[in-house]
Amino acid sequence: MKRQRCLITSFFAREPSEISENAATVKTNVTNERTSSTSSEVLTADADHANCATTSTIASHQTDSATVTVDTDGSPTEAKKKKVDVWKDSWLATYSWLEKPQSDRGMFCKVCRRAGKVTPFSCDKGCTNYKTSTLMRHAASTKHQEALKEVTLRSGMKTVVSNALTKNQNAVLVAIKCVYWLAKEAVATDKYSSLLDLMDANGCELVKNLSVSGNTSYRSHTTAEELQQACADAIKANIIIVRNIRNSDFFSLLTDESTDISVSGRLVLYIRSVTDEFDVRSNFVGNLHLVEKDSSAITDKLCETLKQNGFETTRMVGLGSDGASVMVGHKNGVSAKLKGLNPFLLNVHCIAHRLALCTSQAAATVDYLKEYKNILTSLFYYFKASSLRSSRLREVEIMLESPQLKVKEIHEVRWFAFYDALQTVFRSWNALVTFFDAQSKSKDAKAVGLHDKLTQYKFIAVTYIMMDIIPIVTRLNLIFQKDDIDIAAVKPCVSTTIEQLQQYKEGNIKGFYATKLEEEIRMSGQNQPTLMGHSLKNREKQIALVNRVKDGFIDNLINNINVRFPADSTGVISAFDVLAMRDLSFIPPDRLSEHGNDKLEILIAHYGVNKVTGEGQVCKEKTSPDDDVIQASSNRDNV
Repeated sequence: MKRQRCLITSFFAREPSEISENAATVKTNVTNERTSSTSSEVLTADADHANCATTSTIASHQTDSATVTVDTDGSPTEAKKKKVDVWKDSWLATYSWLEKPQSDRGMFCKVCRRAGKVTPFSCDKGCTNYKTSTLMRHAASTKHQEALKEVTLRSGMKTVVSNALTKNQNAVLVAIKCVYWLAKEAVATDKYSSLLDLMDANGCELVKNLSVSGNTSYRSHTTAEELQQACADAIKANIIIVRNIRNSDFFSLLTDESTDISVSGRLVLYIRSVTDEFDVRSNFVGNLHLVEKDSSAITDKLCETLKQNGFETTRMVGLGSDGASVMVGHKNGVSAKLKGLNPFLLNVHCIAHRLALCTSQAAATVDYLKEYKNILTSLFYYFKASSLRSSRLREVEIMLESPQLKVKEIHEVRWFAFYDALQTVFRSWNALVTFFDAQSKSKDAKAVGLHDKLTQYKFIAVTYIMMDIIPIVTRLNLIFQKDDIDIAAVKPCVSTTIEQLQQYKEGNIKGFYATKLEEEIRMSGQNQPTLMGHSLKNREKQIALVNRVKDGFIDNLINNINVRFPADSTGVISAFDVLAMRDLSFIPPDRLSEHGNDKLEILIAHYGVNKVTGEGQVCKEKTSPDDDVIQASSNRDNV
């Protein structure tokens, strides 16, 4: 009976699909047990992998994998070979959690392994009982169901966190774009918070995600500065830009020294290089902090920055600056010190800045123009000091249907901003005089003084004359500020400007505004000149003064332009215009062979000989990293 119980236990440990198949065998073996006590039998108990540890194996004899059983007469007979279960790829489509077995390892449950559940499908070697029923039982098991819930909960939480992070990242991206726009448009960083408020009011949902808590909204001025610094660091770390500059055969430095609001010295640095496609590009390198602002400190900072970025000074061929003595000094200036590292370096004083200096210095030597600038400055500060005055002026402008303009300040270092202030006074003169006339009745001493100065004939006459002269020079300045300016076009543009100024001075060209002034002046019944209903004082006495101011300013301006942009310049920069060959069509055939020889000789003298650096090293200018340029013996044909 003991052996019977073992047999029955082994039987029910089998898969349900095997019960009918083995029923007859169990019955026969029980009969044999009763009729023959000396007979022995062997039954194979192929239990489920999950129950294999508790299944008893009954006396078995194996011969070449065939199960041998004992017949009723006591003689052994060979049974059929047992069917071997194998893996089926189709299970992967039915059970998404199933993992295909590999070599010596069985199949796994990805869900249980991820959740850390202990099952036959998550052990080291996996489950090797390749049966559908095994998979069904595992799918319905409690541990597997718990694992599914845990993994689903984790996945949902991960999605929630990911969505929250994405919203926050997009919000930060909006903030970065805002500070970048402020920098590109030269808008004060103080406007960062109000710009976000505007976007919020316009329904930009991403801006709201910047607010983490009641006290943390990332809208402060400090946040804006940190984001701008991050943008600057990203631009400086741009691998493509750095690689392009390193691969360029030559590059030039563009620098400008200034002082920030914290009274700290700063040096902005750009590098202008040539790509393989011969495209000239300017790239921002850094806004460098200067502890000292002398030429040695600036030179050391430039060299340090170039070394950090891997830019060789032997390829540095140009330095562009504002012309300050600390930059262009012949002995101890920054350009002189950099030439000690590369003797082929050329120093270029910004031509737009040179032109601005021509104008400001021309005005500085004319007495009344200095007084005129002081009047414009006084106007600016008079209205800046009181919002009430500005409001009343605006009411006068509305009443007179005049343009509603704000009086602007004149900057000495940006003299062409003078034109903006000049134009504002020109267009608002009627409203200004009306306002000061009303204010003078309230015993406002400043208003009385400004009213008297604005109604002098010399003030209004100079205003109209300057409205004719300044635009002539401004047009030349705009040409100089083009990104793709042709150096060969500088000389003819300068010559045209000088010619226009000379013609205006001599009266050969009637200025539009000067002519308009004479047409608009009316004589009152008392033979008093008036303009827009306002009396002009001392016209007869001041006509000669106005003419002297006009002639003196134009003479000074033409002289300064000739000095700073000489027509017969022998400099290397000026000599480059011969390579453009624009004027060949105007050269007589018999002079073509000699045309440009003098300028070519200048270029050969600078680039065609070896030079020695400040450290005593021989420096050769090259047209490529491997080929030497023209040697000293080169002639014009070699060029």
